[in-house]
Amino acid sequence: APKRGEEFRTQWLVLAGQAAFRPEAAQDAEISCELRASETDASYFRIVDGRFEISEGPLAEPDLVLAGKPSSLIELLAGQVSPAKALANGIEIKGRRSTLKALLETLEFPAGRTPPAPRRGR
Repeated sequence: APKRGEEFRTQWLVLAGQAAFRPEAAQDAEISCELRASETDASYFRIVDGRFEISEGPLAEPDLVLAGKPSSLIELLAGQVSPAKALANGIEIKGRRSTLKALLETLEFPAGRTPPAPRRGR
């Protein structure tokens, strides 16, 4: 059995997303998304009618698929890294960039919107 804190579940990230969801920012956005950390661990949610709905099973054709290491998924969804940086960190993004941007605008994690640290010169 995995030790405490060892195994991540995308379901936790979806629940965190639901808690971070800002209905006023969603307006009329309709987005379906699959989060995938491994072949056996995927979760699904939809934003529709100003609501964040967790889906039980796979979505037929999600607007977005975000796949990769849990820590990198968290950084992306929490706004700690840009989509370009997330790609560089190994996150796979399937879907339109404009859809991803719209999704990120509906989420506000506590202290998640901190600007990136300035780059130091070499």
